[in-house]
Amino acid sequence: MSHLVNPGSRPALFCFRDKTAPGGKPGSSVEEAVMLKKRVRDSVPCKIIEDYTEPKVGAKNLFDEIAKIVQMELGVGETEEGDSGDEKEEEASCFTWLDPDGNYEQMELFNSLTSICADIGFEKYYKQLNELVSAPGPMPPLLLMGTIGAGKSSLLAQWIKQLQQRSPPCLVLYHFVGYQSSSSTDAVHMIRSFTAQLMQHVMTPPHLPSDPSLLLDEFLRWLERVSSKQPGGLVLVIDSMDKFQHAESHTKFLLDPLPVDTRVVVSVTEQTCPQAWRSWPTVVLEPLNPGDIKQVIQARWTTPKFSLTGSQEARFLAHCHIPACCSPLYVNTFLNQLMSCQNEEMMSEVLEECLKTPSVSELYLRILQTLEDECPGHHHKSLFGKVMLALRACRNGLSEPELMAIVPDLTWSVWSLLWDMLSEGGVLCCKSGLITFTNQEAQDAVDRKFLSSNKDLKQTRQKLVDYFSTFIRPVQTWWRAVDEAPWLLQVLGDVQHLHAVVVNLSVFQNLYTRGRCAELLAYWQFVGVEKSAMATEYMNALKMLEDGMSDVTSSKLASLYELLGKFLKDLSLLTLAVPPLQRALELRETSLDPDHPSVASALHHLAGLYAHWGKFNTAEALYKQAIDIYQNAFGSNHHQVARELEALALLYQRQNKFDVAEPLHKRAVTIRKRSPENSRLRSAGLEFLRKRAVHLEELSLGPDSPALARSLNELGVLFYLQGYLGTAEKLLQHSLSMRESVLDASHPDCAQSLHNLASLYVEKKEYAKAEPLYERALELRQEAFPADHPAVASTIRHLAAVYKKQNNFDKAEPLYRQALAMREKVFGDSHPSVATALVNLAVLQSNQGRHSDALPLYEKALQIYEDNFGPNNPRVAETLRNLAVLHYDLKNYETAANLYKRATEIKDPDHPFQPSREVLSRRSSSVVSENFLHNGLNAQLARLLPEHR
Repeated sequence: MSHLVNPGSRPALFCFRDKTAPGGKPGSSVEEAVMLKKRVRDSVPCKIIEDYTEPKVGAKNLFDEIAKIVQMELGVGETEEGDSGDEKEEEASCFTWLDPDGNYEQMELFNSLTSICADIGFEKYYKQLNELVSAPGPMPPLLLMGTIGAGKSSLLAQWIKQLQQRSPPCLVLYHFVGYQSSSSTDAVHMIRSFTAQLMQHVMTPPHLPSDPSLLLDEFLRWLERVSSKQPGGLVLVIDSMDKFQHAESHTKFLLDPLPVDTRVVVSVTEQTCPQAWRSWPTVVLEPLNPGDIKQVIQARWTTPKFSLTGSQEARFLAHCHIPACCSPLYVNTFLNQLMSCQNEEMMSEVLEECLKTPSVSELYLRILQTLEDECPGHHHKSLFGKVMLALRACRNGLSEPELMAIVPDLTWSVWSLLWDMLSEGGVLCCKSGLITFTNQEAQDAVDRKFLSSNKDLKQTRQKLVDYFSTFIRPVQTWWRAVDEAPWLLQVLGDVQHLHAVVVNLSVFQNLYTRGRCAELLAYWQFVGVEKSAMATEYMNALKMLEDGMSDVTSSKLASLYELLGKFLKDLSLLTLAVPPLQRALELRETSLDPDHPSVASALHHLAGLYAHWGKFNTAEALYKQAIDIYQNAFGSNHHQVARELEALALLYQRQNKFDVAEPLHKRAVTIRKRSPENSRLRSAGLEFLRKRAVHLEELSLGPDSPALARSLNELGVLFYLQGYLGTAEKLLQHSLSMRESVLDASHPDCAQSLHNLASLYVEKKEYAKAEPLYERALELRQEAFPADHPAVASTIRHLAAVYKKQNNFDKAEPLYRQALAMREKVFGDSHPSVATALVNLAVLQSNQGRHSDALPLYEKALQIYEDNFGPNNPRVAETLRNLAVLHYDLKNYETAANLYKRATEIKDPDHPFQPSREVLSRRSSSVVSENFLHNGLNAQLARLLPEHR
């Protein structure tokens, strides 16, 4: 069981039959169940539901647990503490797609390809592909060409896996195409996904344009920008590029020279490769030879019940000499059929039947016929055909509930039987929660067997339209309906119905927020409506919604207006974009407080529009207003303030006002360095942490344990590091109380929890709360560890800092001296760590006015830093500044000025107190001295230098 192999890697539910219940199996089965139950209980802390009296109660409990897990995975139904009601409402109303660029879908497909044991015979191709990556200078794309089923996708996936593990690492962007009707054949969406991934290499990625032509320009710009900074280069891998819609027109950019550090590998089927691509360097996948096929048999044959006899293997190898039968897809599909047999006699019969198939498509046709024959009775056979037809008619596949709705006679018992047959037969698989065909060849076989006429396909597609249309509503529409219904209507040629669907505001919102703007524009083009007329129709729809807004809130309406304005701005329809953005601002100002952050967001988008338009004065005023609102709401060091500062700085740069722009940009950079929002983990990894917190909270309802306490502590630390102090505090407190309960109160783990909780209170500047916790932690660690143990030293250092922050110098100094002695004992007298301890003690004494005591400590620390790091290190500069302050306090102004001048000449661009060299470096020492004497602010800043850790 995967859970026992990797406990806790994903949510799991286990149901066990009561051994005393009627129908229970006696003997060893009961013992095995008891042992299995014990192994599950011991694997991870788990919530146990038992002692319910009726089956329906147990079923209800199970349903509730599944619902919680689904909510946890999808991130719905929960909000952060402290959010205002208006903010919650707006967040809920503004649809946010979990995977707007389809990256998870691509990762799932990539992982499925790399998990297949299908790399036999690939070694020679790896060498050719690696030569492309390591070749100097710009290179044209490499064409990987092969017949249907030659293993192109598997080869590329296995090679990508190797590239990701090499050193220096190579940045690989990949796209795998499914069967021809799926959304993965949209080249524009692939380019958007690639661009979004490239943008993740900067701290604040810009907004992606909606216009496909602008999107391509943006992609090429980012490709050049990022590839030049990758030590291992950048590789684009596009599988089955010939399956793209309008493939040649959408991939023309590959015909032009790409950045020198970029390599491109594309795969195509030999029969459908466009002529323009055939001039590229080409690697042709050769058919498997008998030796390769033997290796495949040895690697894939997993059933211990029986094996191929020598004569059977010889016949199999002889059959695979046929050109259409020596592809990896054919060989693996053939082997799957043999290994699914129950006994040798059955395998012999299947072997004989499969040997009659001269190609992959014929083999799949034979599989379908066999599976249909195995269906018990006419009713099951009829349902078999209806299921195949429904899956063939849709775009991306169907979920099980959707399939049940389209095929009303299909019951769960029948579907379970059909799913087992079709998945084991290699016809169907599950991708991103949808049942779909395993590959294009399986779909083609379904066409040959079940599509006797287009009438059947058309009728089934109309059923799908009717079903998905029920989920298309004015305010909220299910994403699956948006994926399927417009595409189905376009295929059916139903222009009138398609027009009614795409003008729906929730459909527009869904497609826009998921980055499907090119698809949306294509639908409008299909119904014959130009962009300007489209904008008018959306604006009219919004006005109608506003006039009868009984079911929609002002926040929701404002969000829709804002989305439309952003969309039209992306399309360069600037005049048409002003009214919706202006209306969004008006709605938020009237429904919310004028100083609400949502108003600032509306101001930001309106300012961006005017900046794009060239109306700089209007844009400047709006940006400044947004800055004021954010500063009043969040403080001057919030990441939203940094965003507005950067936007305003860029506005000034466009006007060549660089002297005004530079300080704004520097301030924004400083804020982002200090803000927890600067981490990309906040947008992705923090969602995992939130889910993990919910999961641990559920587990904590069960028995307390050291393992659970450890997990709570680790999670609390992670939330603390990301700035979620409220959540971190609860987790750390829970961990501490649990450790004190299940362990001895003097256990070192309790000291760890005390130390971490105290550090959190220091972050919140609640020093009075932190002090007793550090004191308890120090006491426990001194009892548990040697006197010079790193854990003891860490708590001593932190407790000393807390004492100092509260001006309790008498308690702080002995600890600083103890920390210094410990470092001298462990590292020797000349180690930089000793210099840090000297500086900390000197700072404490300086704060007490004991300058004569601090002076030799600073001088000794300076000597150690210079000996270890050289004269131009930032640590040297900091110590020189401290010495300058000390001499300034002693009224040794000339010495102070010289020390300060020397400090400023050391380059340290990242230091928060580094003065401008243009101001000081060209002046004589006497001028610097005069300037220093008349600028007490410099001394005060230096006095506040952060303590070393």
